[in-house]
Amino acid sequence: NVTVTFTPTALQAYSGNITVNSNAAGGPVALAVSGVGEVPPSANMVTVTGGTLPQGSGLAGQVVAAFRIGKYEVTWGEWKSVRDWAVTNNKGYDLAYGYGKGENFPVTDVNWYDVVKWCNARSEMEGRIPAYYVISANKPVVYKTGQGDVNYSLVKWNAGYRLPTEAEWEKAARGGFSGRRFPRGNTINHSQANYYAYP
Repeated sequence: NVTVTFTPTALQAYSGNITVNSNAAGGPVALAVSGVGEVPPSANMVTVTGGTLPQGSGLAGQVVAAFRIGKYEVTWGEWKSVRDWAVTNNKGYDLAYGYGKGENFPVTDVNWYDVVKWCNARSEMEGRIPAYYVISANKPVVYKTGQGDVNYSLVKWNAGYRLPTEAEWEKAARGGFSGRRFPRGNTINHSQANYYAYP
C-alpha cells in the first residue's frame, strides 16, 4: 500500500496520475489521483474571478488573481466562536473580545492586529495553514500575540484566512462590472452609496 499526501494551496485542485517505480515483475504501478484538493471553502464565502482593474481606478492595470471573500462582514458571533475556541484549547492567541449589537451583527471594537490574529486562529481552527507570521528568535512563527510587525515577505497569500489586499477589495466591490468607474456607471450619487462628499 502506498499513501500519497498533497498539501494544496488555495484555489488549487489536483487530478491526474502518479507513476511509482516498482521492482515487481509487472513494472511501474500507476496510482490514479482524483478529488484531492484544498480544504473545502467555508460557508458564506464567494469566489471573485481574477482580472485587471480598469481605467479610472487608482490601481488601474493591476492584475488580481481569483480569490474567495466573505459575502458578509464577520459577525460578533463568528468572532466569539473563534476566540472561544482559541482560549478553550490554549492556542496562545491574545484575541480581543470585540463587541457587536448582536450575534449576527458585524463585530466592532477590534483593530487591525486583532483581525489578523483572528484570521490565523480561524485558519487553525478549521485545519488550514495560517497566513500571517512574525520573526521571533530569527525564525518565522505564527502571529498570535501583541501588536508586532507582520513580515509581509512571509505572508502565505494562498493559505488560510487573511484580509483582502487593496486591489482584491476593489475587485470585489466592483461586483463583476468592468469598463466603468463605479458598478452603476462613471458617476455616483447619494441615492446609490452612503459617502461624504465636498460641495
